[in-house]
Amino acid sequence: MAPLSKRIRVALEHSVTVGGHRYTELRVRPAKPKDLAGLKVGDSVEANLERGVILVARMCGVPEAVIYALDPADAGRVGEAADARLSKVL
Repeated sequence: MAPLSKRIRVALEHSVTVGGHRYTELRVRPAKPKDLAGLKVGDSVEANLERGVILVARMCGVPEAVIYALDPADAGRVGEAADARLSKVL
């Protein structure tokens, strides 16, 4: 596991192109309390998905559309990296 101050690099098996930019990897930085600010609280699956996408996008420094466009396997690996960084903030 990378030190908490470092980003975790996740190479994408399936690149994603959003807004004319091709993403072949994402770098997940440690979460900050401000990343959690303004996230909607809800019990529905949709609310939880939206909250997760917004948070991971903030931690990766990419538009939310990039996270929505990820292949499921890539999304799982990016999510695991984000979880590792998030658990140290809460």
